[in-house]
Amino acid sequence: MSVKEDHDTRDKELFDYFIDDIVRLCFPELVEHLNFSQKVNISKDFTLPIHSSTDRNPEERFVDLLIEIPFVTQDPELAYDLLIDHHSNDRSFNLEEILKNVKIMNPNEQKVGKQKIHTSFLEPKARFLIHLESERTATRFEMSKRMWEYYQLISLKYPDCAILPIVIYFNQNISGIEWSSFKRLLLRKQIIDFCFVRIGLRGEKAEDWLNQDVPIMFALSIFMQYDKEKKALFKHQLLTKISESTVFSIEQKLVLNAYVEKALKLNPTDKVLFETLYKKEDDMPRVLTIIDEIDELKRIGRQEGGYHALIDALFSYLNIRKMPYSQEDEVLIKSVQDLDRLKHLLQITYQISKIDELYPYLKS
Repeated sequence: MSVKEDHDTRDKELFDYFIDDIVRLCFPELVEHLNFSQKVNISKDFTLPIHSSTDRNPEERFVDLLIEIPFVTQDPELAYDLLIDHHSNDRSFNLEEILKNVKIMNPNEQKVGKQKIHTSFLEPKARFLIHLESERTATRFEMSKRMWEYYQLISLKYPDCAILPIVIYFNQNISGIEWSSFKRLLLRKQIIDFCFVRIGLRGEKAEDWLNQDVPIMFALSIFMQYDKEKKALFKHQLLTKISESTVFSIEQKLVLNAYVEKALKLNPTDKVLFETLYKKEDDMPRVLTIIDEIDELKRIGRQEGGYHALIDALFSYLNIRKMPYSQEDEVLIKSVQDLDRLKHLLQITYQISKIDELYPYLKS
């Protein structure tokens, strides 16, 4: 797997898991109306046509993430707020004036001032879709055009849905959460004005995001501004904050821990400092104490990310303790499927000084 494929997969899994956090960041008032426990990832159900003007290979004809989320209640007022299709023959119409005066009880045809307008609303039983793309290399213009093309294609397949398009920029020097747009002019007349939400990471300060108890903000903070000369210290503090949080669930801590361990790489010098920081603590690394909640781990162990996060924690601790292991050792450890056995192995790992001492417990 290439580096690009690795972080693409990692990002998609993170955003899928914390999609409610992403909606909360952008539109907190919407969260209570959506049933996130019933969300469905339909990314693989929607394929891009080969002729679409994107930079993807024919073998990569999928959007990054397309999530379907049902509404908690079928609220006509909410449907009205979410999506309105509007037509007017008057090109000088005042949109704000129309939105202020449109009445949901008579949506088909009415007058606002001298304007005769035709308006339809989202059906209360319609679905809510979130289309999310994470981007590291494309320019903002390339991405805005691509989002417009994707929106058209998704709308054709899901015509009765409200679609929220979001782009998360990793490397572009932009910050904050704002509306962005793609516009097209013909004969000096604007014929397209498409808007989507863009989240810029690189221009944000990590410390500002870490002051809020929103799990996804902890993961994304590693792509923001902090003292890169103190990367080991930042990673140590970040993992400690995650492990000591009284707000995050055990499962959220596991997923965040696994993501940070994989995404925030350290050079050899920083690795030595990182290990030194943990050695200053009398007890085992606090980030690993979350595994003690064995009953909770049993409950979540079969959910995506839980078991793999535990395996990652074990190898992370072996590395911190400077206990080298072979590829055969790695295969043998990963063959452990029972969470009780895995917890026992982790407890043993705290006590041994070399990998050979783990073999009797692996083979038992």
